Amino acid sequence: MGSCLAASLPRCLAASLRALVSRTDICRLLESSFFRGRSVIQDKNIPPYESTAVQSLYTAVPSRPFFPRGFMWDEGFHQLLVADWDPRITYVMSPPVIAACSWLTARSLTLNLLDCSVQVLSHWLNLMDDNGWIGREQILGNEARSRVPREFLAQHKDNGNPPTFFLTVKKLLNKAVALGAAHEDDAAGEHVDLAAASADSERQLLSSFLHNAYPALERYFQWYQRSQAGVAPNSFRWRGRTENHTFTSGLDDYPRSRFPSDDELHVDLLSWMAMAAGVLADVADFVGRDGSAYRAKRHDYIATLDGTSDRRAPPLPPEALTLSMMMIALHWNDALHTYSDVEHYRSGAAPEFATHIGYVTLAPFFLGLIPRT
Repeated sequence: MGSCLAASLPRCLAASLRALVSRTDICRLLESSFFRGRSVIQDKNIPPYESTAVQSLYTAVPSRPFFPRGFMWDEGFHQLLVADWDPRITYVMSPPVIAACSWLTARSLTLNLLDCSVQVLSHWLNLMDDNGWIGREQILGNEARSRVPREFLAQHKDNGNPPTFFLTVKKLLNKAVALGAAHEDDAAGEHVDLAAASADSERQLLSSFLHNAYPALERYFQWYQRSQAGVAPNSFRWRGRTENHTFTSGLDDYPRSRFPSDDELHVDLLSWMAMAAGVLADVADFVGRDGSAYRAKRHDYIATLDGTSDRRAPPLPPEALTLSMMMIALHWNDALHTYSDVEHYRSGAAPEFATHIGYVTLAPFFLGLIPRT
């Protein structure tokens, strides 16, 4: 709406309007929200129950009046913007958070913490259970519950959301690498100014966060590998599907198979996992851990495709090679010349593709898995 209005105004007024809209949006994200309470959880065939622990969450929200709760896949996108404004809001951990975070190591206590009371990614990772599951909606406290119909209160332990946190982690990793290179250049000089010292402090903070968060991110990724696996080797399927909705995918009413089944394969989830595997391997390298297991997965994908992928795959960069081959072998729809969900997969039979073209068919591209050429 702002863009349409701006287009009809003089250039100076249009620029002012765009600036006002931008400032308003970033302010809404930066103010964020704090919630505290117990979750309602659904686990297998057990009746929904309330968690025993009181949990806290500092998070940006889509709309405080209408959606006063944390949305997992929204948060990854929120933090891409917030991290540009002030990455400390995204990743810095305060002492109370450190004390509550079971996934953090003792090294966290030595962090040179900045003056931030609570921080977003730390809170979200602290909500993770021992298996790596995080509820996709965090409905904590009476205010949050008042805006959610009773039938949607329970968070199912089989259900996930697009792992957008890895987009934010990748951005923070890139910043840490860039700051590290700048630090080496500054160290070679004779004088270090105040700006360089501040940048080095941020570099150390980012490095500490990535070291401490890596085990949790690894467990988070492995939960998807186990719980969202498809019937074909190395394929994936969103759980929590209904005839008209796939809330877990983040694209709630995106048209998919009318009759959900266990032999569906979802190209958008495979794309998210491909992206996440690459980020996790890069973080492993940065923190001095062995990331080869995640890179080796691309070889596993090739080996399970009966030789079809290497015949049909276009030239790809090494980090995307096998995962993209997997998408071509399982999800490339020759009839529509696009990537598609598989509505029914049978080993040895031609896949039955979904025919709708939209966000899902573009997922391999907007997640950077397919080269521009």
